[in-house]
Amino acid sequence: MIIGFSTCLATLIAGLQLFHEFRKGVDRIHRELNYVKVVNLSPITTSLWDLAEENVQLQREGLVNHPDIVYAAITINGNITAKAGVKLDSDVIT
Repeated sequence: MIIGFSTCLATLIAGLQLFHEFRKGVDRIHRELNYVKVVNLSPITTSLWDLAEENVQLQREGLVNHPDIVYAAITINGNITAKAGVKLDSDVIT
């Protein structure tokens, strides 16, 4: 009985630790994506208005060089106008 209780308690604690680490990881990704948005959105927008396609391409390629970013796309009215990287279909944060 004591062994069973100890096993259940250890399993519960391990599950809680895994969930806590998962939430910390997701929160870190959201913070980094917000940082990327703050730092990169203005230059990309300016380049788009100036029709500086080369600058826009360089900025998109720079984004996908970030360790947590694998795909970057610019959409206008829901249509993708420019992209870089490989779009994944599962387990992504957009």
